Amino acid sequence: MGPPQSALGAKVPGARTEFKQLQTNPVEQPIQILLSNQADVAAGQQTQNQIPKCALASRVEDILREVPTAARVHNDWGEETTSVRLTIDPDRANLAGITNSDVAYSASSALGGMKVTTLREEDKRIPIVVRLRPAERAQLSDVQNLYVYSGHGTQELPLVQISSVQGDVNSCV
Repeated sequence: MGPPQSALGAKVPGARTEFKQLQTNPVEQPIQILLSNQADVAAGQQTQNQIPKCALASRVEDILREVPTAARVHNDWGEETTSVRLTIDPDRANLAGITNSDVAYSASSALGGMKVTTLREEDKRIPIVVRLRPAERAQLSDVQNLYVYSGHGTQELPLVQISSVQGDVNSCV
C-alpha cells in the first residue's frame, strides 16, 4: 500500500495519509483510506488549506466507486456548507443603540429560527419556530438587509449599517 500512500501524500502539503487493512469486517479485502492534515496553519487559512484535501478525498471516493467489488464507499468530509461572518463596527453599533447580543439574536432568529410558542396536541408538544423563508435568506444581500432590533429600546436598522457581512463556501464540513 506504499505507492498510493506516497502519491496522495505528495499531492497535499502537510497531509498524512494512511492505508491499512481493516480487521473488523468479514469481507475478504476491506480497506480504509484516511486523509488528514496536521500542518500548522493560521485560522484564516484553515478553509483554504482544507479545500485540496476535500477535493482529493472526493477523487479517491470516485475512483473507489468504479471498482466493481467495492462496497460501502463513503466520504466523511460531509457536504458543502456556507458560512456567514459578521464583523460589527462597535462605534456605529453603540451610536445606534445596538449591542452585539442584539445582532446575534436578530441574525440567529431570522436565519436559524426562534421558538415562539408550543402547540399542544393531546400528549404531544410541538414547538412553533419562526424564521425567514428560504427565498428570503438565500443570498448574502438578504443577510445584509436583515433588520436588527434593540433589546433595550425601539431602535431598528439594517444589519449592513453597523457591520460588514462576508460569506464563505466551505467545500467540506
